[in-house]
Amino acid sequence: KRAFLNGKMTLDEASSVELLINANTEKAVENALDILRGKFSSFIEALRKEFIRIIANIEADIEFGYEDIEPLSIDEIQKDINDLICKLEEFYKKLKEQSYLYDGIKIAILGKPNVGKSSLFNALLEKRRSIVSEIPGTTRDYVEDRLEVKGFPLRLVDTAGIRKTDDPIEKEGIDIALSHAKEAHLIIFMVDGSKELEEEDYFIYDMVKSLNTIIVLNKSDLGLNSKTLDFFQNDAIIISIRNQENLEYLKSKILFMMDLAEDGIYVSKRNKFLVGKALESLKEALKQEKTELIMLYIREALDYLEELLGLITDEDVLDEIFSTFCIGK
Repeated sequence: KRAFLNGKMTLDEASSVELLINANTEKAVENALDILRGKFSSFIEALRKEFIRIIANIEADIEFGYEDIEPLSIDEIQKDINDLICKLEEFYKKLKEQSYLYDGIKIAILGKPNVGKSSLFNALLEKRRSIVSEIPGTTRDYVEDRLEVKGFPLRLVDTAGIRKTDDPIEKEGIDIALSHAKEAHLIIFMVDGSKELEEEDYFIYDMVKSLNTIIVLNKSDLGLNSKTLDFFQNDAIIISIRNQENLEYLKSKILFMMDLAEDGIYVSKRNKFLVGKALESLKEALKQEKTELIMLYIREALDYLEELLGLITDEDVLDEIFSTFCIGK
């Protein structure tokens, strides 16, 4: 914080120090170093200079337009704004939620008993972490562990099988499973693909179909049930844990569902929000026909960029940004 206040670092570079401290994967370290080197702030600073140039031209036109200077046309101004929008939109597409890279992606494995949830959990972790049994209802509590996929930490949760039961302990496990489903970034809904769907399958599907869900049909080595296959059509991934079939594809699908298949710059929600607000203001400027109103929205967009760089600061905001640092407060 002192380095930022003394002008030794930009706000973004100072925040990247915390990312570096909390990095648990090589990819997370690389991202923190990229930000520390100015991968994010250097683009914003270059864009800020373009904003200032456009504002200066408009102000000169407003101030001296009555003199023997050819006035700026709205078309010229709009062309400059369009150029800024294109650059900012392209940059915005590259921004990803950094919490996925540093805190991990929580994934809950859901399904009725005995469809292979614990087997999938173990197979993805490549170790025996959950107890696997042919007896339905073996998993009564949740089990959580971490694995890394292409540099992203996944927080995998194996849950109790969901079914109607009078067993109070099993009921408690099911309630916990449902609470994990609500908190998860992504749900893997597992079905025994070799059998026809049952009441529990339909119940779980109705619950998760509107959420960020991957449908997995397991036990393809036993042959697939045509009615089950037809119900899900092309929306399911077919796997065989016994034959290790399609497990790598499932890992890739997880990243795709989280919009992490393509690489990007991993930034805080605040930074992505401010870039988005700057973009909105530019688009509003493009709708205006009077130079005074155009100027108003361009200045608003510039304020958002300067807030990103720490040129416009609020003490409460700074305290919030630096509150999680464990050193150098």
